[in-house]
Amino acid sequence: REARYVGGYRGLPTLEVLRTSSPTEVVSFLAPWSGARDFGLFVQLASEGGREQRVAVVAISNGARVMIYDLRPFLRQEARPLTAALANFLGDEQRTFYGFGLLRPAAQFAKEFNVSMKSVDMRVRAWP
Repeated sequence: REARYVGGYRGLPTLEVLRTSSPTEVVSFLAPWSGARDFGLFVQLASEGGREQRVAVVAISNGARVMIYDLRPFLRQEARPLTAALANFLGDEQRTFYGFGLLRPAAQFAKEFNVSMKSVDMRVRAWP
């Protein structure tokens, strides 16, 4: 799947957006961010069939690039495809992820995927 481009509005840049469930596409989209350190992060939790909530959607942004990794097709599976590249990317201590309401999702990543990330929950505090 190719990234889509969403036109900028009122002086904002055009966004390059990739929405995918493919671990292979995740790897190739992350590659240009190898030197970047600060990212926006949105995580949606969901439950399926009365089970406890799990990570369903992960959106990571830096500049005008946004990757949306959709794990919903895999909610019913016990083992889910969080690529090693994404796990390493999120767990890299040199990277900081900023967003609103990240405390619970960060704990869920640790529980579900054994990934500990450095994050700043903007609801709790504004600076690391």
